[in-house]
Amino acid sequence: MADWRFEMMAEPVEPDGVLIKGERKRLIHGVASTESEDDHGEEMVIAGMDFAPYLEKGHLNDDHLPGEQHILGVPVEAKIVSDAGKLQKGLKGPGFYHMCELHDSEPGRAAWDNMRAEKNDSKRGRGFSVEGAITETRGKKLTKTRVEDVALTRKPANKDSFALLVKSLMATGATALTMQNLDDGTQTKEGNQAITGFPLETLLWGECKHNCYNDNGKFHKGAKSVYFHLVKCKGVDEDEALQFVKNLAKSGIF
Repeated sequence: MADWRFEMMAEPVEPDGVLIKGERKRLIHGVASTESEDDHGEEMVIAGMDFAPYLEKGHLNDDHLPGEQHILGVPVEAKIVSDAGKLQKGLKGPGFYHMCELHDSEPGRAAWDNMRAEKNDSKRGRGFSVEGAITETRGKKLTKTRVEDVALTRKPANKDSFALLVKSLMATGATALTMQNLDDGTQTKEGNQAITGFPLETLLWGECKHNCYNDNGKFHKGAKSVYFHLVKCKGVDEDEALQFVKNLAKSGIF
C-alpha cells in the first residue's frame, strides 16, 4: 500500500510553494499584532479588533505602499489566538493570527522569493502591520479597531509581529482542536472569528465509496467521517487513520 500520509499531506516548501490538491500555493502566515506597546506608544486590545472587512475584501500589501502594483495577495484565514506564545516563543497574551496566499504576480513572487532566500537570517526577518481605523480608545489602549488591510513589512510597529513561509498546512498556527470538539462536525472558533481558507477537505480527495462528504467537500460527521473515509474508502490502517485524524485536529486543519 502506498504511504497515504505522503499522498494527503501538503508537501514541504519548494520554489513554487505548497502543493494543495495538485496546485501550488504560496502561503505565508504569522502574528500581525499583540497587546504589547508598539513603536507609537499604543497598545492594541486584540478582543476589540474587527477583521471581517479584511477577510471579506482586504489585501496584503508591500510595506504600506498604495496602489494595485503593490498588492501581494489576499487573506485566507484570520483569527484571534488566546496565547500567542504557542505560535512563537517569548510572546505573551493574545494575538491576531492570519495566513495569506501570495498572488502569482511579480510582487507576489518577489515577496515569496525574498522571504525564502532570507528565511535563516534572523536579522532580516519580516512582520505584519495592520491597516484600518481606530474606533475607540482608552488612554494609550486602542480598545476597538477595524482591520481593512495588512502590510508585509521589514519594520513592523509591533515588535512581536512575525511573518513566515508556510512549509505545510500541518505547520500553520491554526486552533488546536480535540476529538471531542470534532465528533459532532462542529468547529471551535476563538473570538468567534475564524475562517479557514484551506480546510481539511483539500487534503482528502479522490474516490469515495460511502458518501463521506457533500458536493462542497464538507465531511458529514466531522472527524468520524474523516476516519471512516480513510479506512473504508482509502484502505488506511485503522490505527494509522486514527492517529492521522488526531494530528490534524491538534494542528487545527479542521
